[in-house]
Amino acid sequence: MNKNRIVVTMKLFEEQLIEGKKQYEYLKDISKLGIVNVEIREEFLKEKKEELKEIKELAKEYNFHLIYSVPAYLFVNKTLPMAIIEQYINEAMCIDAKMIKFSLGEFDKNNLNLVIQLKKLLAQYNIQITIENDQTELSGKVVNLIEFFEWCNKYELNIKGTFDIGNWYWVGENPIDNAKKIGRFINYIHLKDVILENFGPKTVSLSKGIVPWDQVLKMFPSHILIGLEFPGGTSPIDVIKESIEKLSAV
Repeated sequence: MNKNRIVVTMKLFEEQLIEGKKQYEYLKDISKLGIVNVEIREEFLKEKKEELKEIKELAKEYNFHLIYSVPAYLFVNKTLPMAIIEQYINEAMCIDAKMIKFSLGEFDKNNLNLVIQLKKLLAQYNIQITIENDQTELSGKVVNLIEFFEWCNKYELNIKGTFDIGNWYWVGENPIDNAKKIGRFINYIHLKDVILENFGPKTVSLSKGIVPWDQVLKMFPSHILIGLEFPGGTSPIDVIKESIEKLSAV
């Protein structure tokens, strides 16, 4: 696999970031691995303005392509919360990110005002919006995502999908089945493994669980970006190296 397809998500550094480290502190180490794509996580930003400035400068220095992930719904109560959406988009553009990732939320396919608002939004901002299947019934069930992506196609809205290979287990669905159902809408993959514990699914690193992730990857075109999205524990750089090694065989 071409290493240029691999995205290091800052989820890998979750343990360190929770303890107070900043995302930009790891960009130099990531660049040494030959990685060119990084997913910045909004939920780990504490001093947002200053951190985004540092991220932008270092991303330029190391020639990174950035994705901005926000823990928010595109739709809330069947409406578009435009103020918060535009805030997040402006943050993404502040670091020259070319893609921003949301979860779906509750949308109303019969509300044509949503079409008008989204067309205006997409025309105003030069950034790709992608919608991820999350771990909830509302935004993680494939039937809801198919309805949304087909609605986007109908009204010519350029919104794509992020296929999180592991999140399907939280809603009792199968990644191979769902790759067949929505693969045509996908422009980004979140890669993880999953184990099933008494309290439910748990995210783990590759080949440590039950996800047939290598089979699923082969179902998608060879140009789609693949984000490593799982905690890296105490040695995230080593985990990234191991993951790159495993992906090289796919």
